[in-house]
Amino acid sequence: MARIIQEADTRVKIFDYNNDDFWTVRLRGDEWGESYIPPYTGNGAIGVRFGPLVASVVPGDAPGTVTRYTFDGGEQRYVPDWNRIGLTVGGVSLVPGNGTEGLTQTLDMRTGEAFLEGDWVYKEGRSVQLRIRMIIPRSYEYASILTVEVEGLSEVAKVTFGLDGSNVTGIYAAEYRRSGNRLSGDYRTPNDGNRIVQALAWEMEDLSPVGYETDSESAQLTAFSQGDQFSLRIYHTVRSDYETEDPAIGAAQLLNELTGIGVATIMKSNREEWRRLWSSGLAFTDDDPNRTKLVLAAQFHLLCSLSEQPFPFGTLGVAGNGWGGSQLWDADLWVFRAILPLWPHLAKPIVEYRLSTLENARIHAADNGYRGAWYPWAAKPDGTPNYRPEYREEIHNNVWIALSAWEYANFTDDKDFLVKAWPMIRDIADFFVSRGEWGDDGDFHLCNVLGPNEAVAEFGHRFCDDNHTTNFGATKVWQAADECARRLGKVPNPEWNESAERIYLTNAGLDGIVPEYTGYAGEGIKQADFILSLYPLGLEMGKREAFANISYYHDKIMAYGPLMNAQIESCLFMLYGDKELGLEHLFREFGKYVRGPHFIPFEGRTNNVAYLLTGIGGLLQALLYGYYGNSAKHAKDFPTIGKEGENNG
Repeated sequence: MARIIQEADTRVKIFDYNNDDFWTVRLRGDEWGESYIPPYTGNGAIGVRFGPLVASVVPGDAPGTVTRYTFDGGEQRYVPDWNRIGLTVGGVSLVPGNGTEGLTQTLDMRTGEAFLEGDWVYKEGRSVQLRIRMIIPRSYEYASILTVEVEGLSEVAKVTFGLDGSNVTGIYAAEYRRSGNRLSGDYRTPNDGNRIVQALAWEMEDLSPVGYETDSESAQLTAFSQGDQFSLRIYHTVRSDYETEDPAIGAAQLLNELTGIGVATIMKSNREEWRRLWSSGLAFTDDDPNRTKLVLAAQFHLLCSLSEQPFPFGTLGVAGNGWGGSQLWDADLWVFRAILPLWPHLAKPIVEYRLSTLENARIHAADNGYRGAWYPWAAKPDGTPNYRPEYREEIHNNVWIALSAWEYANFTDDKDFLVKAWPMIRDIADFFVSRGEWGDDGDFHLCNVLGPNEAVAEFGHRFCDDNHTTNFGATKVWQAADECARRLGKVPNPEWNESAERIYLTNAGLDGIVPEYTGYAGEGIKQADFILSLYPLGLEMGKREAFANISYYHDKIMAYGPLMNAQIESCLFMLYGDKELGLEHLFREFGKYVRGPHFIPFEGRTNNVAYLLTGIGGLLQALLYGYYGNSAKHAKDFPTIGKEGENNG
């Protein structure tokens, strides 16, 4: 009992909101260097990866601003930078390495705020005190704020700011307008003609009247200091016709609201919203403090991209526009199951987005000669197909889409939601029936498919028959649809049970290894495939046989494979009772894909795709479902930051 009390006391101290060292990541100016990896912050709708100076001043030193609601041609688009501040004092520019050793960059995971502060020695014997703060408040999804404060001036300072479209050259037809202390950029996308409006408002003390220059890409404002100090506050918003009827009106109204209440009130509401989210965050602790902080940082990275709006959830969230921002199975399985026990209200929009595109999934199925609804592997925001031919038959994503709806309804005991989700679950079940065929052996087969192991198509340039995870997943969909129908008083399709009873599943050979598909002969694989049948689908298998399959397929993973493989392996180790083995394997393997002091997850060991939120989902699932023994039906007791840090300051 004493040890348990001591561990609980330790967690309280670690997760106390006054524990700055734990909740922040700090980098001194002499630590930036060429190996600097831009971190990001966001509020679920807007995200920014920022350079060493937070207010990026060097073109290209960090990717641009990302939103979850700016698209063209089915692709997510960056918008012009709003946080690119130019600062010179006495003719000397603020750039990394130019007297910046006394500055410190801080990312505060309690609030998502990013700071740059300290003494900038801009000339020998000359310095100023500098503080830059960037906030993307969770309390205002379409807004962000930047503040600049400089003290100790003995020479004139020049400040430039505005909307910098150099990162989106040639993408938009842009029109900039300035009126008083307001600046707006009105953009049209080239393919779809979508409208996006970005707007700034600013407040300044001890700065001269503003100069203004504009061209086809950017609009820049200039101001000069009038004394020994100055301050600048920039309010930013971006709206699009994807989420509001008139983006210009929406942007103007939000700017008026933001400037009306001021930065201090916005900061307070942002802190309160983050505090609410962190109260149910996972309070995992380990003897290795880096592991403890890694799990905290992983949750922070995920929360920065989670929204209560049913926007498409791309694999990089609002940290980038990889895969065009399309909601792949990464969201429906990896992210959804991770956040369901922690933040079910943020898991719900992942399913709601799929529900909003059900009609186009039905059209996709019908156009290809099938019944029901077929969600394409990758899609435009409206759900219409947007994939390369080699991924056309990757239909297992429909398993995770249907099961996420079923699991959310069960976990929350929300019958109204189940009524809403029923047509989607039913139609996906019908799709799998119509997609399969009865063989001469009397079994039901799903042929010419691509399972999670995409190397079959990427290297083998083919599809496969009877992928185990796809087939076994289809049985889970049929079972869910059958139970859902009975619960709601509907008549289940008898074909569901008929297909489930006779679907062909590859069997273990003499060596105990289950082929991931018919004819599999030991080729290299990209990622976990068969073992997904064990977790999360729940295929029953003895421990010895399961471990043999885990080991066999682990050795087949190719160098370009993503980071999720070991997370499923680790979860299974823990589910079979070997928790220490699972934890050690989890953090050792995850560490190979994480870089920098911000614990930034990359897709692979051989590429620079970050932040892969899919991997964070896998990490949290291994802990929640493996280590703590939760299920998608109900949450067991696991340590939360609210429980362990009730005395947080």
